[in-house]
Amino acid sequence: INFKYYHGYRGRRSNSGAYIFRPDTPKSFDAPKPRVSMLNGPFSKEISLDYADVGTLTLRINAVEPGVEVTWVVGPIPIIKKKSREVIISYETDVNSQKEFFTDSQARQTLKRVRDGKNPHDKITEPVASNYYPVNSHIYLADRSKVFAVVNDRAEGGSSLKSGQMELMVHRRCLNDDGYGVGEALNETGADKKGLIVTGKHYFNVLKNHNFSRALRMKGLQVFNVPVLNFWMSKVTIKNNKEKSFLKRSLPSNLHLLSLEDSLVDDSKIIRLENINEDKDESSPMKIDLKNAFSSFNVLNLVELTLGANQYKSQHSRLKWNTHEFMAHPPNESVVGGTKISLEPGQIKTFKASIRYAH
Repeated sequence: INFKYYHGYRGRRSNSGAYIFRPDTPKSFDAPKPRVSMLNGPFSKEISLDYADVGTLTLRINAVEPGVEVTWVVGPIPIIKKKSREVIISYETDVNSQKEFFTDSQARQTLKRVRDGKNPHDKITEPVASNYYPVNSHIYLADRSKVFAVVNDRAEGGSSLKSGQMELMVHRRCLNDDGYGVGEALNETGADKKGLIVTGKHYFNVLKNHNFSRALRMKGLQVFNVPVLNFWMSKVTIKNNKEKSFLKRSLPSNLHLLSLEDSLVDDSKIIRLENINEDKDESSPMKIDLKNAFSSFNVLNLVELTLGANQYKSQHSRLKWNTHEFMAHPPNESVVGGTKISLEPGQIKTFKASIRYAH
């Protein structure tokens, strides 16, 4: 793991800027050699890498969570020789990933990316930028035996520019407008006029290349739904710490309760559920009865809605497109009545639930 950076392109047009990532050469430059310090505690071990004028990387391993937590701090990015600078975190591994890497799509399904694979007849003029993709939740490299995966806590751009290598863009300071509408350079200086300091986290792990998607999605959900601590001054003493859950019992590990809302038109509830497992070899659908799943009410009846909950699924008709490739879709069956549901791997469903509050 290492900090590196690109110099942004500066020319007569299409400079690297707010809307364009365009390095002036395909080569990335290593940050100065870091100062290393270590801390061993009873519950965790920590390695801190201080990169002088770039930032710091803090790697933390604890006894509870698998993998490594990386806290990165970057900035202010210095202006040297009037060149734009775009900072990345680079991971070098022994995974024989060849030209392939994988990124999430809106933190849901995972898409395979192939380096320089958009069109073999196209001339590659931007070998770095053309291989960058949005990474909202995770990115990973894989070979036949293992997977190297990184879960990020915010949207970043990422790529793999050679086998076994992965990089994520974490901070940019561009000195020229790219000409695409902002009308100014991406050069925010902050209150002290020295430049912005940003911080974030990555979580990386090495997994076996077999049915690992659930662990990856679970970690992504933990990072996205991290608890927010609130403190206030009060003279009231809380004698008993009480926990409250809307569920009577834990849901199956594959099943994620996305939302539970009051209906805007009647006394029903809107329930969204997701099967977070993507592994198609575990093709049996997730089945559950929601009748007694919730602590404050019982579900009497379910009717499936479209995802936006603005139309009954049974009345919804989608356009059917002619494609060159055959794509297998699950049958368009909708739940009308009853309390039992079924979700295929990667599927999200929305239901209108008629309820009766528990006494």
